Amino acid sequence: MLLAVVIACAAALFLLARAGRRELATPAVAAGRAASDPLPSSIERPAEDGAALDSDAASAGTSRLALCIPRSGVASRRRCKGFVDDPSGRGVPGIAVELGIADEGLRFPLGRVVTDEHGRFEAERGILADKIHDGAFIGYARIAEPGYRKPTGLRRLFVEDEASKPSPDRELSEEEAELRAARKLGGGKEPAEFRLPLVPGGTVSGRVLDRSGRLTQSTEADLYSRDPDGLHLVSSAHTWNGQFDLHFAGDGSFRLQVRASGVGSGAEPDLDLRVEREPEFVTVRVLHPDFLAGTLLDAAGAPLQHVVVRAFPDSMLLSEEPELLRWSASLAAKAIEGDLTGSCTTDTHGSFRIVDLAPGRYFLLAGSEIDLPPDPGREVHATGEEGIRLIPAAGEAKADRADPPPAAERPDEPEKPAIRRSDGSFGPR
Repeated sequence: MLLAVVIACAAALFLLARAGRRELATPAVAAGRAASDPLPSSIERPAEDGAALDSDAASAGTSRLALCIPRSGVASRRRCKGFVDDPSGRGVPGIAVELGIADEGLRFPLGRVVTDEHGRFEAERGILADKIHDGAFIGYARIAEPGYRKPTGLRRLFVEDEASKPSPDRELSEEEAELRAARKLGGGKEPAEFRLPLVPGGTVSGRVLDRSGRLTQSTEADLYSRDPDGLHLVSSAHTWNGQFDLHFAGDGSFRLQVRASGVGSGAEPDLDLRVEREPEFVTVRVLHPDFLAGTLLDAAGAPLQHVVVRAFPDSMLLSEEPELLRWSASLAAKAIEGDLTGSCTTDTHGSFRIVDLAPGRYFLLAGSEIDLPPDPGREVHATGEEGIRLIPAAGEAKADRADPPPAAERPDEPEKPAIRRSDGSFGPR
């Protein structure tokens, strides 16, 4: 009898142990266990299953804090939060948001989070050491739902780490004090905040590089749709750091045009874009210069200052003054690659630089030369030319001539007294 009881108890314990193992394998518990693990150590693309969840925040019953942290190369951490709303301003739940770091105009995704029932999200982002420059990094948040525009919020955030903290017994230099003040203003420990509007459509994103491969600083980016009756402007953006997001409402064929003032222009002439398909990231190089530069001189070679220099396309070389002025003020003087005419005023050294020109060939007129009859022999210049020596027709450029450079002062040499020469004139000894 006693043996039977012992056997029954052992069997019961065995069954309880199996049940415990099955409970640990249920999806809810497995998800909780996986939630405490960091993301895979890939920053080239978002994690497939989204960001991991902080188990402490989840168990406390508060909004769950996502972790977007690679397993290696992390120098610091920084919280970010945000809000996704529809056109009426209401928060949208269940929307995927991509979080990452932007560097050299490229995006490096760290993971994805999903908005809560109020349209809000919050995450802790790992900051990669090689993406920190001058004590700061650029973080981004971006809508990641198919069928919607992908606006990208960018924030430059400062990092306070042990290496950047000054020694307590050392006085800060002026530059260090300014950087430290900027860190407190743009960073501290407050979470970076993003507001992302949710609008149906698609987005093509990219960056603009100059001929040396550097990001352009001030750039106009335009997206044109190719319709049966020609090109139509769909989206436009002015960028300060060479990065752009251009939005479109429907599928089609498009032309992407960029213009970096004083640098040049470039284009992707044929883009096939679909709303439900994420377009490839685009890199556009401005290979066509948009400027003409040189010096305005008189017949004796002296620089002419404060003179207006105008550029006109060589196709207008035989046009009279009224036609030139009328044409310059019309829409015909504009092109998607840039302006077909331009002007500037020479500086105190007689230098001029006309920018924002469409690629092509131009002739230059200085001052009142525009009043002169057309001259088919006038010199024509291609955009990108520098060092142009422009000499207007004699007596026609109404301008101030630059003052001659002052003679070198010699304070240690006494002034020589004037004497009367044998011819009766006065001068230095």
